[in-house]
Amino acid sequence: MTSAMASGDPEVLRELRVLYIRSGSPPDLRQRDRALTWPLERPKRTLPVALARAREAPHDAVLIDLLGRLRSTEATASLSLAFADPRVRAQAAAGPGMSPDPAARAALMEALGSSDREQVVAALGGLGASADPAECATVLAYLHDADPETRWMALSAATRLGCLERNALEQIAREDPDPTVRALAEERLR
Repeated sequence: MTSAMASGDPEVLRELRVLYIRSGSPPDLRQRDRALTWPLERPKRTLPVALARAREAPHDAVLIDLLGRLRSTEATASLSLAFADPRVRAQAAAGPGMSPDPAARAALMEALGSSDREQVVAALGGLGASADPAECATVLAYLHDADPETRWMALSAATRLGCLERNALEQIAREDPDPTVRALAEERLR
């Protein structure tokens, strides 16, 4: 199957359209949630279509999320392009985190060194999506950042990665100076 043919695969296109349902009746929303299963079970069919669509719409957060979930090194360029754009960076961060390509993860690590707080926060979110406990040391270092949004995302990522024991969460819930960070710690204790 050529790339041009794959990018027009009507069945894949139909399934991708369902991913864009953002509101509606409960059956519509359940259909959207189930729709993600179809492309993930057919990555060889879905990937060329999603890549072609991402080239046409490089800031499409739905496509970027899907490309990340497909976990293909072929998607690195699209994921990096979206992560570099401040308009979709936060939504696109999970893609590089989930990617098996070391270059995608390297982009997140580079963003952690940025003076732009939004890049740092997005990169922490991406590392949280990685499901890689090897990132714990990196993420935990940001729990003491001066910026509350950075601490909140570091806490979110750390709990997703399983980096924190209960007593550490209890301490954050008691002592963090920001109420939103404390609230997240309390929520994760439940």
